[in-house]
Amino acid sequence: MGFVVQSGSKTELPPEVIAAYEAPFDTPESKAGAAMFPLLVPLSAGDPGAADAAHFLQEDRGEEVAERILAFLRTS
Repeated sequence: MGFVVQSGSKTELPPEVIAAYEAPFDTPESKAGAAMFPLLVPLSAGDPGAADAAHFLQEDRGEEVAERILAFLRTS
């Protein structure tokens, strides 16, 4: 699972973040669904969905996303 998250992120994730994504998937059977994710995750700039800070937006642009949400809420 950690490989999938790292592959879908523009930034290099720290080992503890990768470990947190791996934690719930401690057996090969629990990783079966996640093994299909690489087929869905954009891996290059030309792939669908790649223009919006990569697939794991919260990892690549978490603070920016939070600021935009807060700005939206302030105008509501």
